Amino acid sequence: MEEPRCGAQFRAAVRVIQGLPRSGAYRPSYEEMLRFYSYYKQATAGRCQGPRPGFWDPIGRYKWDAWHSLGAMSKEEAMAAYVAEMKKVAQKVIDTVPMDESTEEMFRYFEPLYEVIHDMPRPPESFFKRKGGEWGPGCARRIPALGAALPARRSRWHRHRHRHRHRHRLHFGP
Repeated sequence: MEEPRCGAQFRAAVRVIQGLPRSGAYRPSYEEMLRFYSYYKQATAGRCQGPRPGFWDPIGRYKWDAWHSLGAMSKEEAMAAYVAEMKKVAQKVIDTVPMDESTEEMFRYFEPLYEVIHDMPRPPESFFKRKGGEWGPGCARRIPALGAALPARRSRWHRHRHRHRHRHRLHFGP
């Protein structure tokens, strides 16, 4: 059976979200993080079945409430909602964050999404050309495929994030 297109888009969006630096130009709100979390859980685990965490675990309660609020949403609908949320965040970044070098670096993380989500919001073409055409919407062939080894800079960040994941209880994905 062929996988729905939203599955590939969902996996690409999850990889991008998990790879974004925590100290980047854009900081998502807690509400955005909870939406990503709830859609991720619904898409990967299905309907929320467990008991609500206790009073002394407020973050667990927020996460449970967000996931539980999705009710009987299907896994495919949750994947599509995750991708739609990713598009909203990308547009919000474009609309609110100054287009400078730190933003340019952040959009490098978004590049794998442009390969599978063709209507993904992008910064204006002038933003890419400002740096002498170093990268832009057509540069996907210079960036490794989604399953390939990541550039050293991103790998170093990914290793750091993985080592210190236990410090961050509220995160975007698994």
